[in-house]
Amino acid sequence: MPEVPSLEDLLARLDPNDPIFSLETNCRAAHLNYAWLARVHDQQLSLRIDIPNGRATRQLKVERQDAGRFIDVDLDGVKALGNYDAYYFADSATIEAGIHGLLTSGPVTFVHSLTVVPGIVAHTTLEAQESHESQAWEPIIYVNSKHTWRIPFSSPEDLSWSVEIGSASPRFAALSGTYATTLAHLPTIKLKGVHSTHHDALISFLERATSAIFFELDARYDIPIELSKVGRESFVFRVPDTRPSTTEPPKMPAMEYPSRPLTLFWYARSAARMPLLEFLAYYQVLEYYFPVYAEKELLSRLKQELSDPTFSSRNSDDVMRVVNIVRRTHSGRKPGEEQEQLAAVIRACVDDVRLTEFLCESPEREDHFSKKQRISGIHPISLTSKPSDIREKIAERIYKIRCRIVHTKDDDRLPEMLLPFSPESESLDEDIRLMQFLARRAIVAGAGELHLQ
Repeated sequence: MPEVPSLEDLLARLDPNDPIFSLETNCRAAHLNYAWLARVHDQQLSLRIDIPNGRATRQLKVERQDAGRFIDVDLDGVKALGNYDAYYFADSATIEAGIHGLLTSGPVTFVHSLTVVPGIVAHTTLEAQESHESQAWEPIIYVNSKHTWRIPFSSPEDLSWSVEIGSASPRFAALSGTYATTLAHLPTIKLKGVHSTHHDALISFLERATSAIFFELDARYDIPIELSKVGRESFVFRVPDTRPSTTEPPKMPAMEYPSRPLTLFWYARSAARMPLLEFLAYYQVLEYYFPVYAEKELLSRLKQELSDPTFSSRNSDDVMRVVNIVRRTHSGRKPGEEQEQLAAVIRACVDDVRLTEFLCESPEREDHFSKKQRISGIHPISLTSKPSDIREKIAERIYKIRCRIVHTKDDDRLPEMLLPFSPESESLDEDIRLMQFLARRAIVAGAGELHLQ
């Protein structure tokens, strides 16, 4: 195998004027922690930047080809705001947050829906974005890719802060993980004149202000809006970390997949902005196979027990062992037994080596499962354990998360409910990727040959 070049060698091969080195200098000037990263399969370089986010940080990964967007971006004093796609810019005392429509299919459609709001104005040059001179802006009825647009809000003269919805600033566009081909189609809300620097106070200001603003916009113009959050609902602009599962061109399918679990799988894929629903839909795929693999394991255990040369049908203890094997399999969905059925499906559809490989596919994924957990009641998994332990621990983890989603009763005996839009539910990304992986493996394991005439 060819020798993999070191990080130092890769950096030495770059042009000293490469924009990614300018970004590194920018990070140093802003006193931000950063780290160089190199993808294993193609040695492409990127820079991971740690943006302050209260007592934590938001890790921003910038691929080399995207570094040019940061050339004129000042990172000094920038703060991320919780799990919102939002930042506080201290130099302008402004909170800027990404927004999207609840009833529109994408950013372009959402932006066009805002043109019904009276007072929307636009300019065709970027320099006009920060200009508030009336002659620099013109009323519009359509937003195109060349427009810089905004909807100013009238406010009392004695109010210390102001509001504006419009095109994203270049600085926000560089920091945000949301995909947009132009600034015109990356809408944000800007709260200007916010002088608090305390992280929790800034988030509270953002939430309280936008709750009132969005409610009134919906009441007046029938445009439901919400704040965007980082992670799952964003269209990720940056190149994925993992290689595609194949480099071969498409080919005609040779297998036919069972329709019912496949319907559940597509339902899960369509719920990308609803992590709890997506998790449960993938769980239902695995649940579909509970009886199938439970029966298989039952037959295997019975054969093993009955093949034991010491087994005697005249011995009551031997017969009771067989009875107990059957009883445990068909005793219903009691706590612990459903988890065992889940484990049976996982054991049937993926081997321990392949599962461990998936869990270690990226440093971020490995950390998610093996280090301090964001979800209460879920414990880290040692990925250096004996391979046979991994599948059991994964089944336990999945079942615990499932119970926290579906147990909604106010009962101390049940796990605390996992709420939508909570930081815990928003941290399920890697667990959902795991569920998608397992659901796909289960469907493949249950496939048959495709015969079409």
